[in-house]
Formats: sequence, structure tokens, C-alpha cells
Amino acid sequence: MARTAEHPGADVEPPLGSYRIDPTRSTVAFTTRHLFGLAEVRGTLAMRTGQIRGGKWTVSGALPAHGISRPLDLVIDQAHCSGGEMSLRAQARIDRYDFGVTAAKVMAARHLRPQVQVVAHADDQRES
Repeated sequence: MARTAEHPGADVEPPLGSYRIDPTRSTVAFTTRHLFGLAEVRGTLAMRTGQIRGGKWTVSGALPAHGISRPLDLVIDQAHCSGGEMSLRAQARIDRYDFGVTAAKVMAARHLRPQVQVVAHADDQRES
């Protein structure tokens, strides 16, 4: 049975358990501002691997960038669960200064707002 929920105020939370992220069906897209805030810059990043612990509306992990790793909490704003598969939409706020990326302080925005789309499979589900 498929379940879909949007947070906040949703009745359905991601099911408890551990899930492997499917990197071929998951993406990280971000937006920021450039040129004194006049121009929007968009980008995407590949997701190589990951694991999710379901059962709450945040996903905690670590983000490595520019040779520095920092903790990162993503807030899940949408979840869809069906069988052993879960798809999530989450977002966060990243301060580039936390990673030592301080060039072009006036020209480029300090914060990135990544939107994460993840498809994950329950750890007990093995792909053939």
C-alpha cells in the first residue's frame, strides 16, 4: 500500500527502518544568488551513496565540501512510501563560510539552499 505525506501536519511519517539511497534516482539541486543578489545561480550535484534512518521528519548526516566535513540536517517536507521503497523531498540551508569558501563575499551569496530528491530502498530489499 502506498502512503504519501507532506510535513508539517501530516499524519504519515517515513516508516521506521534503514534505507539505502539509490544514487541513480536521487539528486541534489541548489540555488543561490550572484552579482550582488541580482542573478540566480542553479546547480546540481550527483549523489554517490547514502543511508537513511526513517521514522522522523529530519535526516541527519555529514556534508563533505572543500576538504571539510560538517554535520547537516535535512528537513523532509514530502514522503511517499510503497512496499520497501521510499521517496523523499527534503531541504536544508548551507553556509559556504563553514566550508572555507569565502571568495567573492560581495558578489556571491553566502548561503545555499539545496533541494534533495531521494529514492531509497529498505535495507532488507536486495536488488537482483
